[in-house]
Amino acid sequence: MPPAPTQPMTALRLLLTVAAIARVLSIPAHAADKAGAKDFPAITRFKGAEIVEYQATDFDEAVLPVKPVPLNPPPATSLLRVEGKVTDITYVPTDEGWLYVAVVIDLYSRAVVGWSMQGHIRTELVLDAMLMAKWRRQPKQTVVIHSDQGSQFGSDDFNRWCKENNFMTSMSRRGNCYDNAAMEPFFSSLKKEKTRGKVYNTREELKAEIFEYIEVFYNRVRRHSYLNYLSPVQFEQQQFGH
Repeated sequence: MPPAPTQPMTALRLLLTVAAIARVLSIPAHAADKAGAKDFPAITRFKGAEIVEYQATDFDEAVLPVKPVPLNPPPATSLLRVEGKVTDITYVPTDEGWLYVAVVIDLYSRAVVGWSMQGHIRTELVLDAMLMAKWRRQPKQTVVIHSDQGSQFGSDDFNRWCKENNFMTSMSRRGNCYDNAAMEPFFSSLKKEKTRGKVYNTREELKAEIFEYIEVFYNRVRRHSYLNYLSPVQFEQQQFGH
């Protein structure tokens, strides 16, 4: 990923990390670190009534809570489907050069709800994936979108778009990859199960492969231990009846 901005990002007002949630819920910090990002939906679901806002003064950590935000979920599981998402970028080689892939994942169902593939790594790559996620989910309330400290996520364009579209930005602590750990299994699976060891002549050829992996296999067929060995689509059908 490109280096993080050197100045604190004034547009980033809210930060929800696993450690912050642990403090809100009085969970020992070491237990939250051990649980990792995987347990973010479960922690919120069981406590569910309110989340505390954290005001970020630097990229590294959050300060004391500002105020509680009542959520009144109807029910909590429905809230989580739109409230927690993670995003990141990876890249895969072709004979034409790198293909950069931005992905947005729903933390509750692990479904890939947004993606974008381009030959560049500018902020538009991420915004295209975010726009798809918004179009697919049509959220009615604020959505937490968590990322690492890549320059695309720290850009004015990204944070302006998030503010205008009711997304609450959240960033990993500096040098702490565990904060965004929910993204890594997807990228690992994509490369191990689809692209590793293959040679792609063009970016278009690779785009077709990744599209098929996401929309035909990963979301609809691939089973996840986190979801009691259901695919994301099967899990959502079980939970929400569609």
